[in-house]
Amino acid sequence: MGCILAARADEIEGRIKAHTNGILVPAAKKVFKGAHIELKRLCNASFFELINEKKLFTIFLLRLIKDSATRKVVCGTEGGQYQGIGVLLVVVCGPGSILQAHKANEFVVLEQLKGCVSIVRAVARGDGTLASPHL
Repeated sequence: MGCILAARADEIEGRIKAHTNGILVPAAKKVFKGAHIELKRLCNASFFELINEKKLFTIFLLRLIKDSATRKVVCGTEGGQYQGIGVLLVVVCGPGSILQAHKANEFVVLEQLKGCVSIVRAVARGDGTLASPHL
């Protein structure tokens, strides 16, 4: 599926370039003959495919953090990079709450960082113990 998503990104980039060169640049040149627009892709962030909420590890992690729902947001993450190299299951988790993430004045309090450490340790132990919910 990653190749399909990458092809879609290339298609979207092509449409942006076509609009830029076909409409914006000619309009700008009417005002200033030397006008030009340069588009340059600086990086290629792989799309992060949605997780399967029925996978055993996902269920384990949700129980570990004492939550029953996954939360999805539109933002960049390294999850797509891991999936791109063949990691079959990728879950992006904490610290903090997605309610504050990727917004103005984003913050993570010390207790949330400690909770994240507890989650990582519990996953490493595989025993599913954790003191408090992450939200």
